[in-house]
Amino acid sequence: MIAQIVSCVCTFPLIVPIIVVLFLVGLYLQKIYSFWETRGVQGPKPTWIIGNMYARLRATHSMAEFDQMLYKNHGGKTFCGYYEFTQPCLMVGDPELLKHIMVKDFDHFTDRSFVTFNEPVMDHMLLGLKGGMWKAVRSVMTPTFSSGKIKQTLQLVKDCAKNLITYFDKELEKRSSVFEMKEVYGMFTMDTIASIAFGVNSDSLNSTQNEFSQAAASFFKPPPKWKRPFIFFQFLWPQIAKYLCLNVIDRTPIYFFTKVVSDTMKYRLQNNLRRNDFLQLLLDARLQEQTNNNKGSESADLSSKKVTNQGTYIVRDVDLSLGLSGLDYITGLMLGLERQEESKSSSRCMLTDLVITAQCVLFYMAGYDTTATTLSFLSYCLALHPDIQQKCMQEIETVLEKHEGEITYEAIMEMTYLDMVFAGMRFALMEAKVAIVYLLQEFAFIPSKKTQVPLIIEKRSGLLKAQDGVWVRLAKRITE
Repeated sequence: MIAQIVSCVCTFPLIVPIIVVLFLVGLYLQKIYSFWETRGVQGPKPTWIIGNMYARLRATHSMAEFDQMLYKNHGGKTFCGYYEFTQPCLMVGDPELLKHIMVKDFDHFTDRSFVTFNEPVMDHMLLGLKGGMWKAVRSVMTPTFSSGKIKQTLQLVKDCAKNLITYFDKELEKRSSVFEMKEVYGMFTMDTIASIAFGVNSDSLNSTQNEFSQAAASFFKPPPKWKRPFIFFQFLWPQIAKYLCLNVIDRTPIYFFTKVVSDTMKYRLQNNLRRNDFLQLLLDARLQEQTNNNKGSESADLSSKKVTNQGTYIVRDVDLSLGLSGLDYITGLMLGLERQEESKSSSRCMLTDLVITAQCVLFYMAGYDTTATTLSFLSYCLALHPDIQQKCMQEIETVLEKHEGEITYEAIMEMTYLDMVFAGMRFALMEAKVAIVYLLQEFAFIPSKKTQVPLIIEKRSGLLKAQDGVWVRLAKRITE
């Protein structure tokens, strides 16, 4: 009995702090998870620590199904509140509210909720920039995505679409008529982005073993299981992850893309070459920016067909002509970045090589999977709805007759019925429409035995992805 009393007395000092800590943690979590309730915002009931992420952690819902659940069941048609772990998030579905957030009151919603990767290229993408830096880079880049500038890249997209037709023709000659469309369109979008954003010919439709295709494919490769807790940590506590310099992403494709951009820029400067692609538009924007910053310097002739070689492009005091490797090049970018940040000059150049490289990588990230998924789902829907497919074919033939059979930017924009079939903006819309126009001139989409009705969405993927692929049969159209 005495021993038990002594034991209790000895452990009492240890129990009290633990109880106090647990009580304080409970109060803290209670305050966090009452954020939306105290503001009268409806939404699903959260679970402590994980918030509303159970469905995503256990993969009971895909990301698209999770969003649909919020939209349909918890007031997301207007707006609703939920929690990503301990972070309160607001889902807005009302078009008028979205206009206020994205346009009228945008000055209150400037920074995106974007994880810090602690990797210079990834963190300098427009998605990850904050405040004044974001505004400055975006103001320089916005003219790059005007209709006139995008129109200049049309021929490159058409070349890739012709390669897509050639690929299907060859496969049909081999008696292969059923295709997993996401895989094929992935090769098409990869070739398009390689040409538009990086200025290289990857030709993945004919060769999946080339270096660019392998690097690009590894970019979206799911991370190994041991990395996933660290990735969640980056999302949960980005500031702590930044302080700890936590970085678990595969840097190999980043180094490769960085080297491709630097080599392409160096080659064009050394050979006074110019190409109508996204990279050239960014280089032109930088030349214009440098001209505006240096009023006394000679004006750059941006409308000429040659880029004048006025010395070597400088990556924040790092000479590109040194032929640096991917890792050394990144290191040089960061050393130059530190010097740039220390500069008090108000006329500094925002479109540095690091920023340009980051936007090219962003172009790939934003355009690869999204466009390939859109095209594959569209092919699936057209296969299941031949009446709509026939209307698309008729519109394509009618519009192209007005343009003497030539697929021009104006002809693509005149296809209003095709616009209703698609949902997209600017370059992605043009790219997808060009591909479909070329395909529907030559082929018809037909369901096959492998076509899954309805499609089952992959629950473990953070992207919109069919669980067993999007399988469609292609048949060659017989022209009268």
